[in-house]
Amino acid sequence: MPESFPGRFPPVAGIPASRTDRIAVFLATGCAIGYLRPGPGTWASAAAVALGFGAMILGATAPALLVSGLMAYLLGYLVCPAAVRRFGCEDPSQVVIDEIAACWIALGLTLTFLGGRTDPGLLATMVFSTFRLFDIVKPWPVDVVERLPNPTGIMADDLVAAVLAALVSSALLG
Repeated sequence: MPESFPGRFPPVAGIPASRTDRIAVFLATGCAIGYLRPGPGTWASAAAVALGFGAMILGATAPALLVSGLMAYLLGYLVCPAAVRRFGCEDPSQVVIDEIAACWIALGLTLTFLGGRTDPGLLATMVFSTFRLFDIVKPWPVDVVERLPNPTGIMADDLVAAVLAALVSSALLG
């Protein structure tokens, strides 16, 4: 089995990964989307925006997207420590629950700012593009927040990027 296979964890410091840690890492990696290469954050953002777009087509409202994003954010905050232990670095690229939560929050905020008056496809495209720009470039204040201790640093920089993406998307679409 290859080393990167998500179901196989080598022991960390001689302690085998518990079932709880394996579940936490699975969730932190966005149900294994974080193992996709190249650009796991982009893959996760695309999946999150696609799910959000589908939800909007089916009638999801801004509050529903915001609540979903906040729940994913809180879940990410809980599962990130296990992923940091598993991958042995402060901000593992495999951890993409932060991108998933942030995209849903950005969709919900943009929809709120626009009063629900926009084409869902255009909204999804704009949010995806602006969020990825801010998440990759990391302008102020995203870069400052990223330096906070974990799990806050892992999760909060994407939250700030989501707010910036929502503001820019709203301005461009409004």
